[in-house]
Amino acid sequence: MRNRTIIITVVLVLCVSSFYYPQPATAQMDIADAEVLVIIASGFGWNYFDIVETLEGGGVNVTTVSSGISLTVPSCANRDPRPVTADMFVEDLDNDTLDLYDGLVVPSGGHWDGLCSRGIVRNLLARAHERGLAIATMCIGNRVVCRPDITMNDTKVAYYGMTNSEMRNEGAIVVNGAVVVSGNGIITGGSGSGPPDGYQGAPTYLVMVEFVKEILGRSYVQSVSLEPSDGEINTEFQIIVNVQDPCSDLAGVNASEITGVSATIYSKADPTQTETITLSQIYGSACAYTANFTAPDYGEFGINIEVEDTESVFAIESDIATFEVLGAPAGLVIDPVVIGVVILVPVVAVVIYFGIKKRGAA
Repeated sequence: MRNRTIIITVVLVLCVSSFYYPQPATAQMDIADAEVLVIIASGFGWNYFDIVETLEGGGVNVTTVSSGISLTVPSCANRDPRPVTADMFVEDLDNDTLDLYDGLVVPSGGHWDGLCSRGIVRNLLARAHERGLAIATMCIGNRVVCRPDITMNDTKVAYYGMTNSEMRNEGAIVVNGAVVVSGNGIITGGSGSGPPDGYQGAPTYLVMVEFVKEILGRSYVQSVSLEPSDGEINTEFQIIVNVQDPCSDLAGVNASEITGVSATIYSKADPTQTETITLSQIYGSACAYTANFTAPDYGEFGINIEVEDTESVFAIESDIATFEVLGAPAGLVIDPVVIGVVILVPVVAVVIYFGIKKRGAA
């Protein structure tokens, strides 16, 4: 009789994975190829001239659109007359024509009421947003943008006292203390200093910088890494964000110092369920920020990254990363197949052993 020893070793290896979300590499648009619409109506503010001067000074091509019955559009009544001859009527902007442009600006000024009252203007803004044009405004121009025609749900906007309640009614999130907010393809700026020279206090330049960044596809966020890439409830995740100050190519723009980075984690099933965490700068690194967070519930989640700079500009990169949380609590979770193998192997070993023993006895 021969004695045979069967040794069975079961090794369970648990692998923790991470995921890296670099910003997509896209062909960079030259600023000289950027085409922008600026829409005005009777009573537009002198903010219009600052907008055009800033954009054209940086090399952007500007087309002025009249919302009135004439291409000659009178300026606001509280300053010296300064009429403008527009390039086209709002009625000329069908979808094929609209697709030739990259962005649309609504200047501040007394023309806001005339723009809001025209359904064709509201429809233009809605179509522009749907078709991927960047939309920018500031001051009282925010009244034109916060219309039901544009989906403002969960879009963060700059604080402006005369439109905060309307913005909130449309589902927007007002960022207190923000001079400019860029998110969801919409760039909003706060207030000037009131008539007659309020336009000089408006954050025109900062709004246009963020507007051009949006058009050119420039982002503060270089990359995001998440470890692990998914997990169970109570799993602790680590997020690392690498940021930069993207040059907007507008003449005279200096790099702004980044002062803060935060991440908003939201449920894909219910985007109103959010948690915002503040990231800390990694010691020894000028551009990397990190934070740990615990998965609060199961499901699929998205991450928005918000960057603040020294000019109180908030730039939001939406849905920059996703992860999934499974329903079981974190820890050692053994697959049913593994359990079956662990149980079955000893049984088979015993059967083989006694079979060999019986044959040897015979």
